[in-house]
Amino acid sequence: LFLSRAFHPQVTLPGFVLFIICVLMQLKDPENKLKIALSSVILGFLFYSYIFYWTFAAFFLVILSAYLFISKKYTELKSIIISSVIALVVGIPYFYNLYSFYNLELSADFIAKASLPEFPIPLTLFRFCALVFVFWAVFRRTKPLETNVLSLFLLSGILIAPFTKILTGQDLETFHYLRRAVMPFSTLFMVLILFQLLNKFQKAKIFLGTFLILSMSIYAVNVQITSSKVIEKAHIKNLDERLI
Repeated sequence: LFLSRAFHPQVTLPGFVLFIICVLMQLKDPENKLKIALSSVILGFLFYSYIFYWTFAAFFLVILSAYLFISKKYTELKSIIISSVIALVVGIPYFYNLYSFYNLELSADFIAKASLPEFPIPLTLFRFCALVFVFWAVFRRTKPLETNVLSLFLLSGILIAPFTKILTGQDLETFHYLRRAVMPFSTLFMVLILFQLLNKFQKAKIFLGTFLILSMSIYAVNVQITSSKVIEKAHIKNLDERLI
C-alpha cells in the first residue's frame, strides 16, 4: 500500500517515542505555539510511518482528551485539539490515498486476510494492565503529570486491540500493537520501576543498568543472526534456482 508503511516499524519507532515526548512538553506549556506545532508535525509524520503507530496515537489522544475534560483542564484540552487538527491537515495526502484504496475491489479481500475473526483476546493484556497500575502507584506522587499521561498512553495501547475487535467484529492484528508498540514502552516502564525501587542503592542501579544494556545487546544481535539464517534461503540471486 502506497504511503501506508514506507519504512520498517523499528526505523520509525523513534518518531513514535518523540510523539509522546512532545505531548508531555505540550501539556506542561499548553499555550506555547512552538510546542503545539512540533506535536502536530510529529503526529502528522506518524501517518506516513506505520498504521499501528498512528492509530495507537490517535486512540491515546481520544483517551487523553476525555481525561483532560473530566479533570476540567480545558486549556490543555484546547491545545491537544488544535495540534490534532493541524496533524490531520498534514495527513490529508495519506487519508486521500487510504480512501482511494478502500474504493478498490481488492480492499475487502485485503481486510479479510489482514484480520483474524476468531482470534481470542490474549491474556497478556492483563499482564500489561498490571504493569500500568504498578507504574502509576510507584510514580504518582513524585511526577503526577508524567505518570498520569504515560499510564494513559500505555493503557491506550492495551485497550485499542479489544476495542477494535468489539467495534469491527475482527481482530485487526492485536500482536502488531503489542509487539511493535506496547512492548518497547512496557520494557521501559519496568526498567523505570526497578530503578525507582532501587533509588537508594546506587551501586545496585549501576549494576542493573550495565547488566540490562549488555544482556539486551547480546540478545538483539543473536535475534538478528538467527533471523538472517532463517530467511537466507529465500534470498537467492539466481531466479531460475528459486523456480526449480
